[in-house]
Amino acid sequence: RLLGAAVERLSRPDVTAGNVRINATCHDPCREGHIVGVTTTTTTRATRREELLDAADRVVRAHGSSASMNEIAAEAGITKPILYRHFGDKGGLYRALTRSYIDELLDRLRAALVTRGGLRARTRATIAAYLTAIAEEPGVYRFLVHRAAAEEPGVRGEVEGFVRRFGAELAIGMRNEPELEGLTELRAAVW
Repeated sequence: RLLGAAVERLSRPDVTAGNVRINATCHDPCREGHIVGVTTTTTTRATRREELLDAADRVVRAHGSSASMNEIAAEAGITKPILYRHFGDKGGLYRALTRSYIDELLDRLRAALVTRGGLRARTRATIAAYLTAIAEEPGVYRFLVHRAAAEEPGVRGEVEGFVRRFGAELAIGMRNEPELEGLTELRAAVW
């Protein structure tokens, strides 16, 4: 009955209410406003969360450190309370975005680390990959460094964790580098 009452109040034929997509159509032109058929499909919470992250990503890539929760909610076509319902708070959304951006950057850097041509070529490729990521997505960089990490301790921890993880991967690569034979674990980690 509640669904029927909600559907009767709809002015558009295809509306999202919460996590339920309602498609209401009338095939009888003589009965304007009368709804003949109603179908619903439930969007999973995980799918909706990904859609919201995609909207947040678009706003951050466009506005960088000035991206606001209002802009993100508007891009997603929802209100801020719905955004908070999925992420708990601003920090939860920022942490989810940060993980996504860090994973993208790690993939680029790992690909650069397997560049052929020796240590110098790998070093150049890795530095170029990092700087290219910043140049291609300055909004993401500004968001991570100037906004999210400054406002949310959890994001700062994610960024610091990225630095530690990548540093550990670099140290392993350096110990396995033929040109640096004999490099100790400690020296590789410090370097």
